[in-house]
Amino acid sequence: MKKFISIYILLLICVYFDVQSQSHIRVNNYWDNVYSMNPASINNAYFGTLTTAVRKQWINFPGSPTLMFATGTLYLENYYTQLGMKILMEKKGYELTADIDLSYAYEVMLRNDWFLNLGLSMSFQNHSYDISQIRFEGSIIPSVYDRLLFENNLNTDAGFELNYHSWKFGGISHNLLSLFNDQNNLHINTNILYCFYRQQNSDYLNLGIGLSAFQYTNIYQAEINLTGFFKKTTETNPFQIGVFYRTWREMGMIFGIEMDDYKIYYSCDYNFGQFYRHSFGSHEIMLIYNFSRSYKCRNCWWY
Repeated sequence: MKKFISIYILLLICVYFDVQSQSHIRVNNYWDNVYSMNPASINNAYFGTLTTAVRKQWINFPGSPTLMFATGTLYLENYYTQLGMKILMEKKGYELTADIDLSYAYEVMLRNDWFLNLGLSMSFQNHSYDISQIRFEGSIIPSVYDRLLFENNLNTDAGFELNYHSWKFGGISHNLLSLFNDQNNLHINTNILYCFYRQQNSDYLNLGIGLSAFQYTNIYQAEINLTGFFKKTTETNPFQIGVFYRTWREMGMIFGIEMDDYKIYYSCDYNFGQFYRHSFGSHEIMLIYNFSRSYKCRNCWWY
């Protein structure tokens, strides 16, 4: 009976975190791959970019999330168009989530060097539980069993991004179809706004600052990021280090190294709230590979 109660509580925790965090799964270092959360973010400095990341959250906390993430983009400069694909897999306790996105983005040149990107993505979402790891003793509550059944959904994301020299402004709405489906409470609509500024000069150190705000149902979260880019030349950024603070008492650091077309990032963050006594923090590794530099780069400073 005690085992059953423990499993039931664990499932309730999974459902609780699912409602609050499932729709806004993201890596820490999204400033170097904004496409990871916004289909409208275009990398016009290269013909293509591949990104992979692994994130282990709340190490030493039983059932903590593990995220595996990959993106790929292809920029067609003659058509001002970017095609992209994103694959996301996450495990939280006995809970499994998979998300596959295909996206299209178009770049519009406005007056005075302003560029407006518009993006749309369609996603296939799967949600299930690893039943092989669950054992029940005695009778089972029907509502618990219903939660163990897998579920497939189709959804869509839409976003915009406005670029002007050292500035980026963007907004995204995730899981728009969930607004018209009251039964889909696993992938709720999530809205994000962000702004990023980065110095672009010949100094060996440039600074960047980013602000972002997240909204899902009646829950709100904000984040501020400050990064120093240590430059070898005016066009390369071989090393960077940044710090960020996220509301709900979470702080972290990001380290990055650039080696030709490769970029490697490591980040760690620590939650000083309800998990601080039960976890060794969260850790993340990201690898970015850019291939075939674009001939008509309009925003190379960003990359």
